[in-house]
Amino acid sequence: MLTKLLILLAPFVVLTVLAFSIALSNARVIIRAPARRFIHAAESIARRPVPVEGEIIKFFNWIPLFAHLETENLRRLCSFLKLVRYGSQHTIILQGERGDAFYIIVSGMVVIEVEDEYGQLRIVDTLTTGHSFGEIALMENIPRTATVRAVTPVSLFVLDRKQFGHFVHDWTGGQERITDIIRTSRLLMSSPLFVHLSPTELRALIARFETHLLSSGNVIFNQND
Repeated sequence: MLTKLLILLAPFVVLTVLAFSIALSNARVIIRAPARRFIHAAESIARRPVPVEGEIIKFFNWIPLFAHLETENLRRLCSFLKLVRYGSQHTIILQGERGDAFYIIVSGMVVIEVEDEYGQLRIVDTLTTGHSFGEIALMENIPRTATVRAVTPVSLFVLDRKQFGHFVHDWTGGQERITDIIRTSRLLMSSPLFVHLSPTELRALIARFETHLLSSGNVIFNQND
């Protein structure tokens, strides 16, 4: 009797498991769709010798630092951008040099290295598509604070010092917030927890972030708070 019952139930169990698997697969597709569209836009730019303006604007619309800009300002920004490509292990920025440009990664991966007191380079961050770097030396008018090296072939948008100054002027969030926005964007865009968010949702979340400097030993929160 039990055997017959199991035989009768088997098709229903199989169908239930199959339906659950399909639903889970569809959920993953929905969650990852925004990230996939962003990567697709980046890959389309990287493949072209000369990317078209519409593709660049679509790409920037996914990056919180640029997404709030009016279309007219985005088009002006596009006219100043230069797309460059470097091979693996190429040094893009050297710590201590004068800063002359701002970079946005279209494809590939770079590492940020800082020379310690013993002259040894230490990797402090890894950046990829949609991340940007080089703003500190330009905004604070100081030498480069780190070395940036390609670990894969990379495609980058480059904005020179003068045009970066125009961008900062057009940026409506306040100059003092630009570095915070860049750093927070890196964190959120690199985390699987936030890959399902649209650009609008990312900007809204970033707007809620605040930067606090804490000293060693400071309590962030207490148990049972």
